[in-house]
Amino acid sequence: MALLLFDVDGTLFKTHEFVVETLNNSLEKYGYEKKSEEYIISLIGEKFDVFIDRIIPEDFDRGKFLEIYNEMRENHLKPNTLFDGVKEMLSTLSEDGFTLVACSNGSSDYVEYVLDINGISGFFSEVLTGDKFGEKSEAIAGAMAKWGFNKCETVMVGDRDIDFLAAKDNNIKSIGVEYGYGNETELSLADYLVSEASEIIEIVKRIDLKR
Repeated sequence: MALLLFDVDGTLFKTHEFVVETLNNSLEKYGYEKKSEEYIISLIGEKFDVFIDRIIPEDFDRGKFLEIYNEMRENHLKPNTLFDGVKEMLSTLSEDGFTLVACSNGSSDYVEYVLDINGISGFFSEVLTGDKFGEKSEAIAGAMAKWGFNKCETVMVGDRDIDFLAAKDNNIKSIGVEYGYGNETELSLADYLVSEASEIIEIVKRIDLKR
């Protein structure tokens, strides 16, 4: 069939529902100023190291912050935080024979936990995370080689410019989800746009995915 790569934060998962409160609680606990919701959301999709470096003050012990953040994340991260229709969409595509790969800049422990707690890890043949690859374009190229798909048989689904530029680097088509965190400029880089997760099925089946 075809290889479908899915970003996680903002494409499958409503990251903002836990990350804003979790980060600000961590900062507040040690007397630092909270960050605005808009600022935190603007960083979702970056590699985890970059994300954290732009959040914590320079004099905040990184190791201590990550310890607190991970603890709070486990307390705040709950099931059923997927965007509407995501689980059904993944199930349909999997049953139809598509190879699904999660491709996120997040850390492996975080991404795997999110997929597992929301009951969708079983749909993915592989989970690629930011601590396992350099740039997302490299992850896409590696997945294509590993699973034996060419550029005409591969599609990237995401919400930020990082996703669409990585797709362009590999000369593959991309689908942008309008319900995520990307702005209008970022979404203009995608080849196709959807307003709901269920629409991804129709778009994928409409794209000419041939060798």
